[in-house]
Amino acid sequence: HCLMFRSGGDVAPGYESVRERFIREFLPGGQEDRAQLCVYVRGVKVVDVWASHVVNASCSWGRQPNEQEYGPSSLQNIFSSTKVLTSLVVAMLVERGHLAYDRRI
Repeated sequence: HCLMFRSGGDVAPGYESVRERFIREFLPGGQEDRAQLCVYVRGVKVVDVWASHVVNASCSWGRQPNEQEYGPSSLQNIFSSTKVLTSLVVAMLVERGHLAYDRRI
């Protein structure tokens, strides 16, 4: 097979299911080709995992010249992340009584 799967990283006890769910996205039918996930809970890192599909070096297709292997030190593009963060902040402000969904800002 030309396409291989690699993963690595660490999870704190009790967070193993997060790693399992993350890895499932790379199985046949999954959505991801390469990704990283790092989660902090109350300032403590509890999940730090990465995974990717890599092209076997013996295959002549699929690899770009000078393409770097994807791993824990790879830089990751993030698109449209502020939409999610903004919605979370608004929800927190509503919960704390500073905003209301039915009031004009």
